Amino acid sequence: MADEKATEDTAASSEPSLVAWLGILGVLTLIAGGVGAGLGLLVVPEPAAVVEPEKDKAETEEEEKPNYSAGEQVSMLQPIITNLVSPRGTYIRLEGAVVFTSVPEGGTELLVSKIADDILSVLHTMTLAQIEGASGLQHLREDLSARAAIRSDGLAKEIVLHSLVVE
Repeated sequence: MADEKATEDTAASSEPSLVAWLGILGVLTLIAGGVGAGLGLLVVPEPAAVVEPEKDKAETEEEEKPNYSAGEQVSMLQPIITNLVSPRGTYIRLEGAVVFTSVPEGGTELLVSKIADDILSVLHTMTLAQIEGASGLQHLREDLSARAAIRSDGLAKEIVLHSLVVE
């Protein structure tokens, strides 16, 4: 029995303790974190390298100017509010203006109200999915501008959207 007890004591002392396992696990975790941080610094470029140099303020203002001539006239639209086809209970409010290439005979008030009616009928048949995102907004603006040009026999150059709220 004394030999069995001595063998068990020797086997128990040769196995690593829980503290030793936690120490090894901690060291390996630190090594893995250091390697990951080092690779992250190598892969990701510095923020200064990503930033583009600023343009001259005069160049920026020239790029943002719209292509309008001196003879064109801008007429504001009354806010247009209607519901969308889908989803139910969704309303849209559009504020904008119509750019005319020349002043129509008899003024712009009657023509602007007819264009507003056309915009109302177009918006009333749309779904929310059709106007989502930048491309949806661009398609809406192009469709409304084309509709205004047809209604005005080419006098309306485009529709400028000031705000579009969907609720």
